[in-house]
Amino acid sequence: MKVASRVKRGSLESTVQGLFISAPYPGDQKFFGQPTGLLYALSVLADRKLQKTSSKEIVSVEMPVWAPAGVTDFSNSKLKEELTDYITEHRPKVVGISTFSASYQNALAIKDLVKKIAPETLVVFGGAHEDNFVKHYRKNDRIDADLVVAGDGSHLLDAVYSIVESNPHATVEEIKQNIYSRREELESLPGTGLLLLETKTGIESITTNAAEHKRLRKQTLLGALPIMPRYLLQNEDEVSSGFDIFQNPKEENLKTAQVMVGQGCPYACAFCSEGIGTVWYDDDAPNAREPRRSIEHLEKELQELKQEGYEAIFFDDSTFFAKPKKYLAEVLDLLAKYEFRWG
Repeated sequence: MKVASRVKRGSLESTVQGLFISAPYPGDQKFFGQPTGLLYALSVLADRKLQKTSSKEIVSVEMPVWAPAGVTDFSNSKLKEELTDYITEHRPKVVGISTFSASYQNALAIKDLVKKIAPETLVVFGGAHEDNFVKHYRKNDRIDADLVVAGDGSHLLDAVYSIVESNPHATVEEIKQNIYSRREELESLPGTGLLLLETKTGIESITTNAAEHKRLRKQTLLGALPIMPRYLLQNEDEVSSGFDIFQNPKEENLKTAQVMVGQGCPYACAFCSEGIGTVWYDDDAPNAREPRRSIEHLEKELQELKQEGYEAIFFDDSTFFAKPKKYLAEVLDLLAKYEFRWG
């Protein structure tokens, strides 16, 4: 994995170096493609920094996203060597790790490596595994990282990063104290995010949109978020052409964007993590409805993707075909209009 070189910084008052990683699958369980959940989680933060710097290049250097392929043995992997070099040279203040259950052991190994090299780096866990692990953490009264962000965390992650920016030389414990001292501010944020952190008395939880009754809390609409910041991906073209779902007549992989028109699932089945039901949380489970994006918002994204050389669209929705037929027909019309292959 090639690492972007440093560029001249923008006009941020306090620049914090970050690094965000989609934890790789183990062994032959290789996932090729874009980490849509992680990129959406970073959308509010990336947009705020982009407004200040007016440069996607600067933002992509200050908070790069790594999406490595699977590794058989992290301890002897090239990824470990690259990550060691990066942490040693750049000393990021924040490392965010998004993980599925299948990749959790690699997430823990990455965390341990980061802490060994840079103990005062704040390590934040998120992703599908964390959504499903909230009850487990609470039962055991401990978490596996400095912070855990679960659920709809775009605004929450931005606020946490802003707190770190306000005092970039703070220790991890001081950062956690600062976060907890601003609990009311975080609880007023939109969405259905949940932040877990350990204190001297045990695990504390901070939920966004906390003033609403637990069953009235609504997740942030994807259409209300900035368009997914794919420019954060290191080696974006390589990552976007890494799997063979779509190919040209020469059997070359097409540059493929992963897109979502809805988030979660409207059914909330107890056996499935996609509904984010109370089986995973306690009394702060978010509403599991699946509001879809407007056609206008989707078209804006498709226009950008066409300009950036994308040729195919892979829909990452949990229940893509559960949308109304009229809405799906409009989506298909857009795909035809911009000549995207899709699946």
